[in-house]
Amino acid sequence: MLFRFFSALLLLIALVAFASDITPALNGGQPFHATSLAEHWTRLIPASFEAVKRSVTGSPVSFLWDAVIGPFLNGATFLILGMLSLLFGYLGRRRSRIKVFAN
Repeated sequence: MLFRFFSALLLLIALVAFASDITPALNGGQPFHATSLAEHWTRLIPASFEAVKRSVTGSPVSFLWDAVIGPFLNGATFLILGMLSLLFGYLGRRRSRIKVFAN
C-alpha cells in the first residue's frame, strides 16, 4: 500500500512538472523545453544538491556522478518521476492468489 501511495504522489508531481513545462509552449511564447530534475532540485534546495554532489564526488565511487547520477538528473523531470511512478506502481500491485488444490 505504501508503494501505491508513493506511485500516486510521484505521478502527481510528474504531471505538475509537465504542466509547468508545456504551459509556455501552449501560450505561444516559447518552444517546448523540458526542465531537468537537477534544475528543479537546484532551484528548490540548492544547498542540498551541492551537499549530495560533494559527498558523491568526494567518495571512492566519485565516477558514479559523471557516469550514472549526472546523466540521470539531467533527464526531464516529468519523465523520470513518471518512470519512478510506474516502478512503484508495479512494486505495489496486488498480487493474485494462486489456489493450489492437492489431493
